[in-house]
Amino acid sequence: MNRCSVCGRTVSNKTAHFGLGCLKNMCSLIDMEKPNFLFENLLFAFSTYYRNKKYFGGVIADIQYYFWKTISNMLKKTYPDGMEFIEYSLLENPQDKLIENGKLIDDIIKDENFKEKIKVCILNNKNNNHFEITEGLNYISTDLFLALNNTTINIIGNKESNKWKLEITITDRYDFTDFKEIDEYCDNNIIKGLFGSTANNMAMISVASGVMHEYNVTIKFKIDWDDENE
Repeated sequence: MNRCSVCGRTVSNKTAHFGLGCLKNMCSLIDMEKPNFLFENLLFAFSTYYRNKKYFGGVIADIQYYFWKTISNMLKKTYPDGMEFIEYSLLENPQDKLIENGKLIDDIIKDENFKEKIKVCILNNKNNNHFEITEGLNYISTDLFLALNNTTINIIGNKESNKWKLEITITDRYDFTDFKEIDEYCDNNIIKGLFGSTANNMAMISVASGVMHEYNVTIKFKIDWDDENE
């Protein structure tokens, strides 16, 4: 293990640690073994350093802002949920979101991962009249994946006349806090992996530059569940 001479952070022997990433006290680990490290780490350090520069930082922020606006306008018909969340993050001071109706909830109910989660809960509690669980949940839908990732779901179930009344609460933090490598996004599809990891990492850069902003998301709804939902 080695210690960075700039920030004092302990790093592994396999990692090349560049002081450039410590500009403005932002310590960046650059893994030389990963194929997409160069562009994303250098741009992250570059944009973080210049974010508060009176003129140049504003230019970089404007470029990133209009980049995300263009992406959102191009993809909002295909991925309306994901692009809505991006647009909201571009506001100067977005408040936490509370969603209790609308298309997003309809899409969650249709998602196969969500349905499978409910089925398992019902099966595990077939001899009970009440249950409550809190677990993690991700989604198969690409649109939901762009809006929500690594969510926490709380399910309260009460059985009435052989039908389950379910109260669902899903919470998430809309943020981009970790660099993603290509293999985290691809299933033997290098193009998909490159696009997914680069989009995530560019969003992380935009957060560091003050262009995109983080916020909390809470989604609440109720559904009835019986054999017809299977």
